[in-house]
Amino acid sequence: MTQTPSSEKSVTPHPHLIKWIVLGLLCAALVAGGAYLLVRRAHDRAGRPAGPDGSALSLDCGNGAMMELARIPAGNFAMGSDPNLDPNEDPSEEPRHNVTFPRDFWMSRTEVTEGQYIAVMGQGKADFSGTPNLPAIGVSWEEAGHFCDNLSAKTGRKVRLPSEAEWEYTCRAGTQTPYAFGESLGADQAFFKTLAVADPKTLPRPVGSYKPNAWGLYDMHGNVAEWVADTMHADYSDAPADGSAWTTGPTDQMRGYRGGSWNNAAIECRSASRFAGRQDVFRVRFVGFRVVVEVR
Repeated sequence: MTQTPSSEKSVTPHPHLIKWIVLGLLCAALVAGGAYLLVRRAHDRAGRPAGPDGSALSLDCGNGAMMELARIPAGNFAMGSDPNLDPNEDPSEEPRHNVTFPRDFWMSRTEVTEGQYIAVMGQGKADFSGTPNLPAIGVSWEEAGHFCDNLSAKTGRKVRLPSEAEWEYTCRAGTQTPYAFGESLGADQAFFKTLAVADPKTLPRPVGSYKPNAWGLYDMHGNVAEWVADTMHADYSDAPADGSAWTTGPTDQMRGYRGGSWNNAAIECRSASRFAGRQDVFRVRFVGFRVVVEVR
């Protein structure tokens, strides 16, 4: 009988050896995936976009003050009110119209705080309380714009006021009810005017005191109202459909602000409620702002 030389024998791997090889490959894949997540989170903390998954973007305002922003997905929604659906609808909220956002953007999770404002601007405002986590109030529309310019220069990112469409889109967070929380607004969901809140010297609550909406944004209803970039128009006739700020038309320097405040009743804090103030001189204790950062 002729034997096959040992160098030419075929060797079948042992079944247990195959199992351990497969387990080793799986472990290597898990380790690689974990390393990727750690790197991505580090990028978030450094102020770089994390991808369209709702992760936070952190901006360093200076002096230890950080700003967290939520990534808002591209999409579309019906802006404004329908009188057949909302008994508190105002004519300025008509006509209800479709707006489409072609790309994601970042929105600050909270209103700009006193601590963030002072870190960026170098000084506070007369109405500030000295509490870093209270909303920055007594800030005019123009001063809010200067804050955005300074933070842009500090971070190298494009920071600006939200358009009115961006503001309502993020406030609704996928809802079409009067409030992001449903048909009504409770005192456990937002800080708004009740019989117990009648003092004109009332201060807003610290940001994040109430539950956020579905997109992780705090105090979109109540606390302080928020400036938007748009010139105020009487209604939405001919409003842009791409989510951009509507800055053509009236030349009386009236700018919009949204969301209602501690000085407004609940029905004035609806997702669709609109207000206006003169951009250069309107500085009040119930209006603040939040910002948008464009996705790279």
